[in-house]
Amino acid sequence: MITSLSHAADGFSAIFNGENFEGWHIRLRKDDEPELKKKVFAAEDGIIHVFKGVPAGFDANAKPDDRRTCGVLFTDRSYTNYIFRFQYKWGNKSVNCPQELNLNSGCFYHVTHETVWPKSIEFQLKYDHKGNRDNTGAVLRGGNTFTWYAADDQSNTFLSPAEGGRAITNRLKGGWLPRPIETIPEAALDWNQCEIIVMADRFAIHKLNGEIVNLITDISSSAGGIGLQAEYAEIFFRDLEIKEFEEPMPLEHFVEL
Repeated sequence: MITSLSHAADGFSAIFNGENFEGWHIRLRKDDEPELKKKVFAAEDGIIHVFKGVPAGFDANAKPDDRRTCGVLFTDRSYTNYIFRFQYKWGNKSVNCPQELNLNSGCFYHVTHETVWPKSIEFQLKYDHKGNRDNTGAVLRGGNTFTWYAADDQSNTFLSPAEGGRAITNRLKGGWLPRPIETIPEAALDWNQCEIIVMADRFAIHKLNGEIVNLITDISSSAGGIGLQAEYAEIFFRDLEIKEFEEPMPLEHFVEL
């Protein structure tokens, strides 16, 4: 089992002021619609509410490139060595998708090209209804390459090196799913804690509710912005905090392998 060794209790700073998007900016597929941006991302009472003003089923049957409310809330700043943590919970409506409920969103990091969707790495936020499994913490490569760990080349589920996981280098297709843990039930409305530990191009650790669920190393990008995704699901974010390091910390500082 891969085990967390440390969780810093201090040194974190808020990067969302709870009132407006100072320090952030919004990109939608249709950036010429500023009023639509306000409907997609709203700041209220310390919470970021995604799809607050967008009705359920909006653009449900549109082609991917025509889904006007798909977008990202990006940080103005770039980050290199840091721990980023936040809480999220799902709403009760789907947008841009014909499914009645599709719990699918994400957090991008190492953003180097701000398109929709950006060149980055994604910490996916997703509940798989068909598989009855929470896939939060899955890695989406977003144009990057990295080393990942699994039982063998055919596996799509993370297995730590301590449990026999083999290094899978620069696989371009297939899943990078998280280690399964007991977590939120389907369509849960509870807040969940996510943490992304990123040390430049050396490694990134994905944590969900205090447990390490994914790990990548030897990343092809070393710095970039952070972004919160508006894709298919109404979602809420709060308590966005970051702790930066002048120099990259070793992997062994955070995990036992």
